[in-house]
Amino acid sequence: MKLTDTEMQAHSKSEIAVVALLRATQCYQNADWIAATILAGAAQQVLRDLCEARGIGTTIDMVSASLGHQTSNVHSIVVTSYNGMKHADRDPTRDVLVSPAEPQALIVMAAADLARLNIPYSSAICEILNFAMSFNKE
Repeated sequence: MKLTDTEMQAHSKSEIAVVALLRATQCYQNADWIAATILAGAAQQVLRDLCEARGIGTTIDMVSASLGHQTSNVHSIVVTSYNGMKHADRDPTRDVLVSPAEPQALIVMAAADLARLNIPYSSAICEILNFAMSFNKE
């Protein structure tokens, strides 16, 4: 079934990332680490790319610099499970280790990049930022 242009809706990339991030927080709260990792990873990647396209420093760059490591090395560590899920063609029989730590890190990094983009605040953005800040209290 092919959709016509009138049946399709246009969304900005930041809107798509916000929706994915909201769903990631819901999945995280329901202890669905797989869905939370996939959604948070996708949102983090979109928001990181938007920051880079606008010449804004990304969270992963700042974390890497503070640790004295290359961004690619730190990023590989942070997205180990996400990449294992996303790239099934790489070692297709290997199991993927899943825990709440990776989606938590991805949600926090995505929320920080979202804040850097200075997108007009909405209730959805406030919800995401509040959720990300709640990890400091745990």
